[in-house]
Amino acid sequence: MLDAANRIATLARVHDQLYLDPGARDLSLRDYVAGLAADLAQALNVRVSTHDRLDEGHRVSPGQAAAIGQILAELIGNAAKHGHPGHHPSMELTLEQQGRQLRLSLVDDGPGQPEGFDPDHSSGLGMQICLIYARQMDGRLDHGAGPEGGARFDVTLRLDDGIAA
Repeated sequence: MLDAANRIATLARVHDQLYLDPGARDLSLRDYVAGLAADLAQALNVRVSTHDRLDEGHRVSPGQAAAIGQILAELIGNAAKHGHPGHHPSMELTLEQQGRQLRLSLVDDGPGQPEGFDPDHSSGLGMQICLIYARQMDGRLDHGAGPEGGARFDVTLRLDDGIAA
């Protein structure tokens, strides 16, 4: 049930940001991701540190914002769900941009991924959502161990050409 609530809240954030500025056709990527990460951290009782190396003023379409938001909500939600029992997980979210490529990296301090974990063969709806959105945006999802043993997910996406930075 919490997963469904997070998915709805992610779409609501896109709607709210567009509603605040009815003339807007796009959203600030930096503001959107920072706000979403803060909302998810509070809702899930986790810590998410956000670092970005984005071009100043980069904007994305509502559709891309929703896709990016769903990916982040799933990855942050999974880290919270699969962390150490009784421990409030900490995560580090890094966003980097090179031209029209966006790279999102999420590293957590949990127990890491199970032996043989493969997102392409995961039965979980959340991981399938991440893969679908990544592929729709000509991207990919990579995974592995974080530097201190937790899980690491790297999502690379192609941003729309029509929105100026």
